[in-house]
Amino acid sequence: KKFQRGSVPLFLSRDDKSAIDRFLTHYEASEQLAERGLDVAPSMLLYGPPGCGKSQAAQYIASEVQLPLIIARMDSLISSYLGSTAKNLRMLFDFASSHPCILFLDEFDALAKMRDDTRELGELKRVVISLLQNIDALGRDHLVIAATNHEHLLDPAVWRRFSTKLHIGFPDEDARRKLLALYFRGFASGSLIDRLVGVTEGLSGAQLKDLAEGCARDAILAKSDRVEYREAINAAIRMLAGNGKPQSLGKQMYALYSKDKKTFTQAHLAE
Repeated sequence: KKFQRGSVPLFLSRDDKSAIDRFLTHYEASEQLAERGLDVAPSMLLYGPPGCGKSQAAQYIASEVQLPLIIARMDSLISSYLGSTAKNLRMLFDFASSHPCILFLDEFDALAKMRDDTRELGELKRVVISLLQNIDALGRDHLVIAATNHEHLLDPAVWRRFSTKLHIGFPDEDARRKLLALYFRGFASGSLIDRLVGVTEGLSGAQLKDLAEGCARDAILAKSDRVEYREAINAAIRMLAGNGKPQSLGKQMYALYSKDKKTFTQAHLAE
């Protein structure tokens, strides 16, 4: 994939965004740093809960450094045939090394598991060594970004191969406001978005997208250009509950009050 510079927005918490921008600054100054003996390994390991922006971060980095992004799902490289996994891995790195690019290794834990995991076949343990060697062999005109939702499964040697390790967590208040405004596509008022920001703490970016786009679809089918306030709040409460089931009015009110006492005062709830 190729992206235009600045074409990919990134809605992460302030700290996570700052860490990625710092990584970009070091990468762009790599030659200057190398001249002073401070070599920079152009690699980053992103880990954290699913749906929080790891893939989006890789796309953002690609747009900022103006390099094509090669996306490889590591679980798709694993084969039941002896030697095929190592062959697939070698073909991937041969292709990536043929021209400057960013190699994004998604679902990284599928291959980079701990080598003392007795449940894995011997071939997969050897593949981990091959994987680390291939990462080391890529030149400075290549960037390697790996992403995993299961960092506890990674081989300890894998962590040392990445100059930057970044935990990407759930979006903060500012990021949630921007994501909701983006995904509601104009179907929600500013005041509704402000109320939703208060009750959606702990939801991932992917969940916020599902919430907003689901409400927008319902509004369209109801031939309305606005999402109903009550429907949006109820959808948020159901998503936070994790089961999608409707709740009694009392439980909804208690959940809202517990989540955001400033916004959902008793007077507001009564109204």
